[in-house]
Amino acid sequence: MVINLARRCATAFVLVFLLGSFLSAPASAQPSSLKWGECPAGTPRQVSCASLQVPLDYAKPDGKQITLTVSGMGSLSSPHFLLVNPGGPGASGLGTEKLVFSQLPQDVAQQYAVFSFDPRGIGASTPVSCGDTSKLAPHPASPYEPAGLPQERKREDLAKQIAAQCAENGKDLLPHLTTENAARDMDRIREALGKDKIDYLGYSYGTKLGATYATLFPTHTGRMILDSVVDPTVTTYQTQFQQNTALQARAEQLFAWTAERDSTYHLGTTASAVKASWNELREKLAAQPADGKTGVSELDDLLASAMYGDWAWPSLMQAVASHRGGDSTGLNVAAGQARYAVDPGQLAYNCADAGWPRNWARRVVNPRWGMEVFLP
Repeated sequence: MVINLARRCATAFVLVFLLGSFLSAPASAQPSSLKWGECPAGTPRQVSCASLQVPLDYAKPDGKQITLTVSGMGSLSSPHFLLVNPGGPGASGLGTEKLVFSQLPQDVAQQYAVFSFDPRGIGASTPVSCGDTSKLAPHPASPYEPAGLPQERKREDLAKQIAAQCAENGKDLLPHLTTENAARDMDRIREALGKDKIDYLGYSYGTKLGATYATLFPTHTGRMILDSVVDPTVTTYQTQFQQNTALQARAEQLFAWTAERDSTYHLGTTASAVKASWNELREKLAAQPADGKTGVSELDDLLASAMYGDWAWPSLMQAVASHRGGDSTGLNVAAGQARYAVDPGQLAYNCADAGWPRNWARRVVNPRWGMEVFLP
């Protein structure tokens, strides 16, 4: 069993109790051209938001404009501004500044106002849409590792349907949802905040965005913190495959952790025994999804999601143990929460950035079942 994350990306954060205050400034201070007020529904309290117009196409700066929504926390009179991106690509940033601000040491928090934003095409920033994709992502889904040519063709046809529907609904916006344009948007945010230089914190894909910004705007780049670095010299397509090795290593850690707690989960006393139990479950779900809801793909999604933090392991393995004991409720609930769905923003950024093969001729034969598969 090998975890394959070529289908998706994710970023997880530990939620903590948050401190801080609304974005504010003395009446005499006007450091930015942004007008701050309430944020869209669902944004954490004690956060202020503002809207900013930016070009849809930076080759036509006076042409059609789209909206960016920026959120902030701290004082606008602070000597330093920190811009934060949580990754994704395509993750909403609104509220991320609150997470960061709450964890700053007091002497640092006194020096900084922290900002984030929904990147173009995402959430409150002129979102891209693929229309109603519920029928294009049925569950239980086909296996990520097809058992033969019919299953492979089914997944290929589904991908083409999703691409066609996204292109129809988001054709004006999609070509412009690139990392370079998101970096250009960041510089417009810097200008609107009235800063010559801006500091930056980026997680996962956010490190690639930060590196892109520093490359395009070196004279406006301040201090940068890049956490969980994505190699900016490697294409997005290749990055998806590179993640598999790290995720597989994390899965092996999970199996070893579970083996040490065999008295709780009863899945095996060694990592290899737990791994065998997991693979046995995969085979059973491939043949017969639990309650017709959770198949092998949903289980793979669940495992991949749990690899980002040890805190998810107890509930995951308890759900697996309960299923083996005849109760699939926990497994179905957990799989439903981790279930992959069509994410227009993430698809857009992943696919619009350069480096993806443009045809299906670049294939090799899989000796297991004598068919061609798409490989890097």
